[in-house]
This record gives sequence, structure tokens and C-alpha cells, in this order.
Amino acid sequence: MNYWHGLYQTLAATLETGRIGRPVFVRCTVVLAERVEIAEIAEMLNSTMARLVSDLEGWFSARPHRVYALGAPDEGHIITTLEYPSGPTALLALSLNSLNSSSSSGPAQSQVHLTVLGATGAIYHDQALYPGQAGLLEPQLTGHGQAVMAAIEQSLLLKKPIEIYDAAKPQGGADE
Repeated sequence: MNYWHGLYQTLAATLETGRIGRPVFVRCTVVLAERVEIAEIAEMLNSTMARLVSDLEGWFSARPHRVYALGAPDEGHIITTLEYPSGPTALLALSLNSLNSSSSSGPAQSQVHLTVLGATGAIYHDQALYPGQAGLLEPQLTGHGQAVMAAIEQSLLLKKPIEIYDAAKPQGGADE
């Protein structure tokens, strides 16, 4: 079992107990400190983002209907807000400090900071990961998950929120 799968299972089990009520907000900050080639930076960030999007679908028991993403995956950072029907929201911030770079001033270890706020409580998770533990992921995305990732890419390009109308594809900006 890898780190992300274990984290998902632990959170899903905790949410099922109802201890924190219905989740209403998730903030996840991931700093990846990995040895990767420049060409792999965007792939690593995109695979991590895809895994988190997939996990959130399970935690919220819903699919996002709107995304807004800023950043530059090829430069090593993405910040995404996902809005879900009936109000839940997630803020995902991913950055990569390549250990190949002599100018890397980031942490020597990958780190995950996760907060899940529920209607009646909260879950906090902070962990430093050993080298390679946060590596490339191969999430199993549904058709809707693929639409969410396409919407994130479109939002990064257009620099505006994107509505997700169906599992087929995102359409236009939120202000169209």
C-alpha cells in the first residue's frame, strides 16, 4: 500500500464514523521534494492533483462542479479551488522543489498538510514523507475525474473559473 492510498483509506474510514459530521472544507498543501527531471515536473504535479481530485470525490460523496486553478505546472506549482454542489469546497496547493536544482531552497523532504473541516469537528494531518514516498501516481480517474482535470488545465490556461457541466468535457468560463 502506498502513502496516498493509506491516507485515503484512513480518512474515508474516519469520515464514515460521522465523528466530524459532513465534510464542508478540505485544504491540502503538498510540497514535493523529489529528484525529477524538468520534463517530469508537470507530470508529477498533475498526477498528484489527479489523485487528490479522485480522493475528494470519495470524501465529499460528490463531484465538483466548478474549478479555479492558478500556477504553472512546468515551473512547479499549482493552486486549485474545487467547488461542490451544496457548498463544500476544497483548496489544493501543490508545489515541487526539485532536489536537482542547486537553487532549491525548499524542504529536504516532501510534506503533506491536510485539514478536513466537518460540520461538527475537524481532522488535521501533517506528515513529512521519506524520499520517493510521494512519487508519481497513477490514479484511476472516472470520466468525471478526467473532466475535472481537463477543467483544471483549461482554468490554468484561461486564468478564470471553469464550470463542469457533465462528465464529457468542461465548457467555457464561469463568466460566459
